[in-house]
Formats: sequence, structure tokens, C-alpha cells
Amino acid sequence: PGGGGGGGKKAAAKPAAKAEYVDETLADPIAEKMRRQKLVEQADLEMAKELFGTDGEEIDLSTYNPKSEKEFVKFGALLSTKFLTPVQASAFYKEAVKSFLKAACKSLGGAEVKEIESVMVALRNDKVKEEKAAAAAAAKAVVKPTGKGKKSLNTGPKGGDSGLDDYKYNGDGNNDDDYDFM
Repeated sequence: PGGGGGGGKKAAAKPAAKAEYVDETLADPIAEKMRRQKLVEQADLEMAKELFGTDGEEIDLSTYNPKSEKEFVKFGALLSTKFLTPVQASAFYKEAVKSFLKAACKSLGGAEVKEIESVMVALRNDKVKEEKAAAAAAAKAVVKPTGKGKKSLNTGPKGGDSGLDDYKYNGDGNNDDDYDFM
């Protein structure tokens, strides 16, 4: 009797809910386009939050006080995103990055600066490899003409007909084939 009662309880449990497709398309094409655009923007925002590690929380950089290594990495990414990325298109962006690194490294010791330098060298090497790969791909895409100078018709080694004619004429105008209709 005890074994049969347990089986009845399982059978009485709710069946798993099935996912149903819900068509949310709108009748108005403009409204549908706006709805899709909003969905894309929301997805992009979620991806950016995930990428920059904000986890959807707003952080006030003036009061943020990181304590762990992970929080300091997050803090550096937030500083870059908040202050440097918006001016990235400027011609003087490189100067801002140099000044930022110089000010940030001023209080560090020689070994710590060398560690930062090694990270920058590794980044530079990666960028150089990417640029070389892009240049090689661009060089392969450009079709180079073969041969030198103008294009010309091959007329054979002595400038003759090079065997291109099926029918050869005598120099005197007398043809070997009298039945030639041409």
C-alpha cells in the first residue's frame, strides 16, 4: 500500500509547461520596426553590461572604492569606458592615454612599472601581428598583372603565323586547294 500511494502523488503533479510560440508582430510595419529596434538596443545594452562587467548596476566612480583585484580590474575598465572611450576619435587621444599612464604610474616602483610595460609590449605585439595579417590579406586581394609592359599577340619565334592558320597560302597567290569555296 505504501508503494502505490507514492506513485499516485507523482501522477497527480502538474505536467511540465510547454513553451508556446507567441507571435508578437504588429500590424503596422513602422511600429514593428520600432519594436524590433528596441529589442536590438536592449540586447546590445545587456551585452555591453556583460562585457564591461557592470552587471547592470550603476557605479558612481567618485565614491567607488575597490578592494579586491577583480574590483580593481573592473575599476580600470570603468575608468577607460567612462573617460577615455568617448574621446577615442580625437586626434589627441594618444596624448591623453600617455598622460593617464604617466600619472597613474608615477607612484609605482620600478618593478611594477616594468610589469605594466610588459603588458603594453604584449599588446603592441598583438596589434602588429593583426596589422601584418590585414596587410597580407589586402595584398592577396589585389590582383597583380603578370608579365611586363604592354600585352601583345604571340606571333611565334620568327614573327610568323605561329601555326595559327589552318590554311597556308603560297607567296604567288596560287593556292594548293582549287576547291576551296572561300
